[in-house]
Amino acid sequence: MRRSGKTTRLIDTAVNLLFTKGEIRVPFVIADANHGFEIVETDGIPYLFDPDCPVNFLGVQRDFATRLVRRLNLEHPHQIIVDNQNQFLKISLKDEQ
Repeated sequence: MRRSGKTTRLIDTAVNLLFTKGEIRVPFVIADANHGFEIVETDGIPYLFDPDCPVNFLGVQRDFATRLVRRLNLEHPHQIIVDNQNQFLKISLKDEQ
């Protein structure tokens, strides 16, 4: 297990993006070789990748998603909606009423 803090920094970035953009996604399917990109924005929605996730072993990506949701639930309870899609995890902010 690495202990460089890369995943923690990526989670920090993900939390900031969630509160800036209102929605983020963590893909579970990576079509091409991961070239170390942590964030790819498509149609204004940030998709976050653990840069150490190989294409054929997505356990790293699922671990990143699990740690992100755990952190959000600890720091921002009742403020997020987690929707586990087939190919990605969609995390969005609840509407304030």
